[in-house]
Amino acid sequence: MRCPCIIGLLALASAGPTLAAPSAALPFDGVARGYSLTNVVTLHSTNNLAGFQCEVLFDDSRLVCTNAPTLMSGPAGVVVDGALLQPGLYRLLAYSPAGEALTNDVICSLTFSALTNAVSGQVPLAAVTVHFGDANAAVISTGTVGNGLFLVGDAFGFMPGGGRAQFCGTTGSNYLIQASANLTSWTGISTNAATNGLEWIMDPNALVLSKRFYRSVTTP
Repeated sequence: MRCPCIIGLLALASAGPTLAAPSAALPFDGVARGYSLTNVVTLHSTNNLAGFQCEVLFDDSRLVCTNAPTLMSGPAGVVVDGALLQPGLYRLLAYSPAGEALTNDVICSLTFSALTNAVSGQVPLAAVTVHFGDANAAVISTGTVGNGLFLVGDAFGFMPGGGRAQFCGTTGSNYLIQASANLTSWTGISTNAATNGLEWIMDPNALVLSKRFYRSVTTP
């Protein structure tokens, strides 16, 4: 797949005034073995931002990334493209050929799938080689894209709002997720049905307690 470089596009005009640095993020989320999950890219501040490009590093022994990013929001005519440059390195591009500011929200999405033999645990996504451009076709050199994190299989990770514990389960079956501070006394904190082989809970108490353990128990 052809992936045009935003730097070539932005160099067509002379540099304009320096704007406040925009930022984007690869959110944290989870994925069950063998199932796909969409990882959205969000912009925290547009600052007249008309385009950006970044490369996403990931562990290709545990994840697979598709070559079809999807536009989630933005002005008409926004181009979203991407390509797998090499195993574990995906380039993502989004820009407005008309120079319109991108929506300060969820811009586009990437889809990852965990390999069926992927080891359970955390899989970081690292954003590298980041470029931003404004509506005057000038390069913004100070923008950043925050890294993300996938949880594969039975795993735990800290995320905005709490700690996310997830377990592999049988789709459609109900599970009681229990928490403990000492592995002796357990308290039920949520009852969930597994979806796509995965059940999970977001626990805000994980951010304030020094120790927190989790287990999943099948319920009728």
